[in-house]
Amino acid sequence: MRVFETDRPIDSDYPVKKEEAKGDESKDLVAYYNWKEKVRKVLEKRDVTNSFYQKAVILLYSGKYKELRYKLILDALGKYSFFICPFGNCEIDHNYEFVIKPLVKQFQFKIERADEISHTKTITEVILEAIIRSAFIIADLTDAHPNCYYEVGYAHSLGKPIIILAKDSTMRHFDISTYKWNYWVDYKDLKPKLEKELVTLLTSLGIKTE
Repeated sequence: MRVFETDRPIDSDYPVKKEEAKGDESKDLVAYYNWKEKVRKVLEKRDVTNSFYQKAVILLYSGKYKELRYKLILDALGKYSFFICPFGNCEIDHNYEFVIKPLVKQFQFKIERADEISHTKTITEVILEAIIRSAFIIADLTDAHPNCYYEVGYAHSLGKPIIILAKDSTMRHFDISTYKWNYWVDYKDLKPKLEKELVTLLTSLGIKTE
């Protein structure tokens, strides 16, 4: 879609008179297409598409249209979320199966992690596509794995809401230290903390949690 700035609505006389656009043939259809082509050339000088796009992006990311933005995401993509985590950690696996999945499901959302997605692509492509699809992200940064930081950074660049989890005593690296971290000791300790964070996040998106 392109946006043009005009003084008044386009019609058969503005911005080009139809009779001035007739070709050698006088057939109506030929005249019509000649007129459309001349109108297009005139309007190209008044193309404000980029300006409108920039203003729209600024408004969307300013927070003024946050609820509408996430409503559109949910309408287009469904209630989908993604879990970023290191693999091979038994405690995190247990937390995912018995705390994170059930809590997310409780709010009518689906959550997946990379090893649950069937694919024929590279694992990085799968993860980035899942992040794009997601309404929100839950990320466990226990042990400070570089790939998890990379994925969280990508999600942040897209403006995705993220709930950050980590086992107690996990070190925070500088670039992400200012964000809220939810430390857990075990799955029993994690559950009330995550539930509270989910309610806060979903409410901020205009999603009812009761």
